[in-house]
Amino acid sequence: MEIRNLVYFLQLFDDQNYSLAAGKLFITQQALSKSIHNMELELNVELFTKKSNGIVPTTKAIEIEPICRNIVQSYQSGMQKIERISKNDSYPIKVAVSIQTADTLSFTLFRDFIIMYPNIHIEQSAVFDLVAEDLLSKDNVDFAFTVNNPSPIDKYEVEIIKHIQLCIMVNSSHPLATKDKIEISDLENLDLYCAGEGFKTYELLKRKSRDNNVSVNLIPTSGFLYDTYNNIFKNNQAVIGLYGQELGPNFKDIKYIPFSDKEMTWNICLSWKKEHTLSKEEVIFVEYVKLFKE
Repeated sequence: MEIRNLVYFLQLFDDQNYSLAAGKLFITQQALSKSIHNMELELNVELFTKKSNGIVPTTKAIEIEPICRNIVQSYQSGMQKIERISKNDSYPIKVAVSIQTADTLSFTLFRDFIIMYPNIHIEQSAVFDLVAEDLLSKDNVDFAFTVNNPSPIDKYEVEIIKHIQLCIMVNSSHPLATKDKIEISDLENLDLYCAGEGFKTYELLKRKSRDNNVSVNLIPTSGFLYDTYNNIFKNNQAVIGLYGQELGPNFKDIKYIPFSDKEMTWNICLSWKKEHTLSKEEVIFVEYVKLFKE
């Protein structure tokens, strides 16, 4: 099947109107209709049914649409790389870095790579966890540093760079301060500060509290500065943290209590699509990042 047929199918799927789709594709309605008909014959399925004011995709069309879209996106991305190689252009490696992973990655990771390989260009974008995964799934970036692996896991190659246990941070007078480990049940009716929606930690805490029938008051916050932490501890409240990464000398009386649940962990991952064939430069980047595995 030609890639052109998939492009035509996706445009018609989006517009659900032959005239509109043909106009955007700069072809005649007859040519579009013929392409869809040939695709239906090749797949032995009906892709669209007529209705009074247009057409609607069939169940089979809805099933194959994301597969076709991935094929077209991968093809377009690959062709861009081929064109750059043929012109001897340096193709930038595009990397999405989850904001939550940025502080846990080595400060020198990107800086030293640029020094060691000045002819390999890196384009970084710092985004929320789920945005990083979305950019990777849509082939808008080549790699993503994320908290835990993207889903579905069978679509991606994943290198786990670091394991970090989550913990609760409280001052020494907090009721939880005497505990050595935190159970999910300890979060009952707790005011707990954490990163908000769009971050894996928030989603993990929501799921864990729901699964254990625990009512916890998650208070999203966009960032933690000195005054933010100071007010939280002054008000005898709790905040989610990373075990082993202390806040510094200004918070000497703070207790860092790890969760007993092993799932309450960050796996800092470098991920890329399995269908994505790595270029020579990208192989160098992956092997370089592996040097930072702990």
